[in-house]
Amino acid sequence: MSRTTTAGAATQTNKATQTTQPTSTQACLPQEKVAMRAYQKWVQRGCTHGNDQKDWTEAEAEVRAEMAKTGNTSATQARR
Repeated sequence: MSRTTTAGAATQTNKATQTTQPTSTQACLPQEKVAMRAYQKWVQRGCTHGNDQKDWTEAEAEVRAEMAKTGNTSATQARR
């Protein structure tokens, strides 16, 4: 009886352990503001489940657009 191993099984990486670094625009977004906006979207839809990722990405886009429009950064807003 011979033993054989496949190279593919030994070289697979666990994608769950791989992390990505946030980009500078992601790091500058005020997470509390994004969370509140996503929550408002959820409430407006009648608190139905299943659209959390869509709500979050839309909230991020809206907050990012507001920040670009007004030229505010999170540091500037904190000082006010």
